[in-house]
Amino acid sequence: MRTANLFDIQRNSFVDGPGIRTTVFFKGCNLRCQWCHNPESQIMESQIMFYKDKCTGCGRCRDITVDNSDFVCFHDAKKICGKTYTVDELFNIIIKDKIFYETSGGGVTFSGGECLLQQDFLCEILEKCKAAGIHT
Repeated sequence: MRTANLFDIQRNSFVDGPGIRTTVFFKGCNLRCQWCHNPESQIMESQIMFYKDKCTGCGRCRDITVDNSDFVCFHDAKKICGKTYTVDELFNIIIKDKIFYETSGGGVTFSGGECLLQQDFLCEILEKCKAAGIHT
């Protein structure tokens, strides 16, 4: 089973195509556009994001590593950006909203980063969506 590193999955999106959509954001982009809307997507690997303006200095996050997927900062000052998914794991998230796609003319949008950098995974999830009648 193929895997991909994703940094966000937005359900109930109305801005990335027709109808109600799920937008899947891939990690990794070989461009460094100054106007990039998702600079957290540029690095292919998972990373720790730190938002100094949200930090209260509680010290709880002192030992966070990228492998601490269960870590939660109560102030959202530190977040792990990037999680590995299998095709089946992602599809199980996408399929939950199939009724909304059908009634609104929506579907799934794959974005990034550059999702073609993980093209084998992308092709496999696209095939699975197509077989389930989900617009992409």
